[in-house]
Amino acid sequence: IPGLNLKMSDLHAAVGRAHLKDFWYTFNKRKENLRYLLEGSRDLEQFAFFNSENPNVEEVAPHGFSLTLRDPSFSYRDLYDFLQKNSINCKRNFGSMPTQHRGFTFLGHKLGEFPEAEYVGDNGLHIGVHQYLEKDDLDHVLNRLHEYFERFKN
Repeated sequence: IPGLNLKMSDLHAAVGRAHLKDFWYTFNKRKENLRYLLEGSRDLEQFAFFNSENPNVEEVAPHGFSLTLRDPSFSYRDLYDFLQKNSINCKRNFGSMPTQHRGFTFLGHKLGEFPEAEYVGDNGLHIGVHQYLEKDDLDHVLNRLHEYFERFKN
């Protein structure tokens, strides 16, 4: 049975402690970047589901701008390749479902047991919203997403 050791090493603690003074800057910048991307993609909601935030919860620090294709006939791989080709790093939303990661095969779950989560795993990706992104970077992401989905507009 796999186990996890999630204790921080002394080195990791020292590096982390040195960055505590930057915590709120990082938190707020990431939140600002996410909100900018969400606002700029609002008109694409016919094509994709986007992450949302509970307006009453301000303590969640975002790490990524998530989108999941609404229509499974759209190609996740095509979107992923398009973004990569346009210098936009992205990752699969998650691949850690017991039915989508071979590290969990020992659990004995079968494909189809988690249909909604499996759909997101197969059709979703996320783009980082780290604090080093500038407005031009965020605009590049939005422009490329609009360019990609433009071909599907009626």
